[in-house]
Amino acid sequence: MDLMPTFEPEKLPIKPEDADAILRKVLDAREMLRRKHYPDWEALLRAYKTGRLDQNAPGLRIVSVAVESLLTFIAHEEPSFFCKQRRPGEEDRLAAKVSEAALNYEWKEARCGPEAYKAALDALVCGAGFVRVGYDPSGMFVPVSDYEVDLDEPEPEGEDVQLLNDLLESAGLPVDHPMAHPYIQRVSPWNVVMPPGYEEIRQMPWIAIRHLLHIDDVRNDSRFKNAAKLQANRTLVDDKLDSDGPWPGYALTTRGEPEHVEIWEVWYQTRAKRMVRDRTGKKRSKLVKETRTLWLTEAPEEEASKETPIVLAHKLSFLDMGGYPIEDIRFSYTPNSFYGGSVVERMLPVAEDVNR
Repeated sequence: MDLMPTFEPEKLPIKPEDADAILRKVLDAREMLRRKHYPDWEALLRAYKTGRLDQNAPGLRIVSVAVESLLTFIAHEEPSFFCKQRRPGEEDRLAAKVSEAALNYEWKEARCGPEAYKAALDALVCGAGFVRVGYDPSGMFVPVSDYEVDLDEPEPEGEDVQLLNDLLESAGLPVDHPMAHPYIQRVSPWNVVMPPGYEEIRQMPWIAIRHLLHIDDVRNDSRFKNAAKLQANRTLVDDKLDSDGPWPGYALTTRGEPEHVEIWEVWYQTRAKRMVRDRTGKKRSKLVKETRTLWLTEAPEEEASKETPIVLAHKLSFLDMGGYPIEDIRFSYTPNSFYGGSVVERMLPVAEDVNR
């Protein structure tokens, strides 16, 4: 008797040629960003830091003063959330109040304010800022980004809790823990890669985030496979403007022994045939739209001849909604383009005249 293969949402198969095709798209889009935007962003960031576009002595830093003055109006204090009750009645009114309190609490508990402030600053300098929305520790997001947060799973609070956790895990669903909370995390514009020609993230067939993770964290994370042979090939750089390599934020082998590895997290849309139940309860095959997450990295140099990336994880998104867990902050728009002119860019002529 032939048995159907078990569907594992956290271990989706992917052909090597398909993974390579996805990585090629990401790297080609990054190369386009490198030519069109990275030099401008580097110049704008230099002007924000020193008051000048060129490498001359620092001038009057009116750009940074003006930007920081704007930030006090944009992100000067924690927001106050308001939830409207869905239906008339005391029960819905109380539910709305509880939701308000929960949102206000989680915003502060997850330290969302400082991350939103950083993303707003990115938008004022580069034209767009990004934050990712997550849920920790649900097992959905892998990178270790905050060593003050203990992500170890707590001990179960009894047999009932253990049974519920087992049922959720067997269904491929994230397990809630007492310390779990939603969060937002600022993502540098240099680390967000998207396909060209789109004005909104929700319209894009894929979006990628570049991570620079410590090699020990990657090798010892049980959620990553094929990580034992990875080699550290990136060195962090303190100042993006002082980078000796072609990419801001890190160099290849300069400034000490490399301890990090570059990993791509690609969220993409695809269609697949799945067995679903209709209204009568009968199973049938249906073509459904899925959001998937692919974690991969380029092969080490000794294996580069294979021209196949190393797939670390490939899973179905656990988000119970459409779209991607990436939100952008923009204060200006340019037709037929995602990135518009930034505030710093518009202020540069004035700053240059004052410096003269």
